[in-house]
Amino acid sequence: RLIRQAIWRLRNRLIVAYLFVAVVPVILLAMLTVTAAWAISGQIAAYLLNVEMDRRVNSLRQTAGSLSRALPQARLEAVRRAGFIFRDRFPGLEILVHDQDGTEVRYPEDSTLTTPPPGHPDTAGLVIRDKTFHLWAHTGGPRAEVTILVPVTRTTLQSLVPQLGDIQLAPIGLTPQEIRDLDV
Repeated sequence: RLIRQAIWRLRNRLIVAYLFVAVVPVILLAMLTVTAAWAISGQIAAYLLNVEMDRRVNSLRQTAGSLSRALPQARLEAVRRAGFIFRDRFPGLEILVHDQDGTEVRYPEDSTLTTPPPGHPDTAGLVIRDKTFHLWAHTGGPRAEVTILVPVTRTTLQSLVPQLGDIQLAPIGLTPQEIRDLDV
């Protein structure tokens, strides 16, 4: 009977030792692997979003540059074509071309877009206007100053990288109440 109790105790000790030597490290490695995969997938998702957003901003910047170099007599047609080409890709697109002589060409014609203050540098990126995020590009060429503005909606964000999931933009430096007030 004493031998059976000694063996039973030894068996329990071996089982506990096996758990700590084999099972616990495997569980910890699995948890570490899942955590690392989650962190890396988040970084990859952020990178893909950033690249696609930059690609779309560059597309607007190039379009603005082309429209600023268009001849005055062809500018109206060039703006209409640009609007027609980009209207599906950029819903809510607004284009404003302001000539040196003061004439303006708009797409769509009822656009309320205004030119930036005089001396504004050529820029493109993401801006907040009327509590909504927008992609925009502004350039001043030798013949005209061009401003392009596109609202960033949930549909736009979801189309950047399909099947990525729900994407939200949150500006840095705003209070929580100001963030809630934004239309994002």
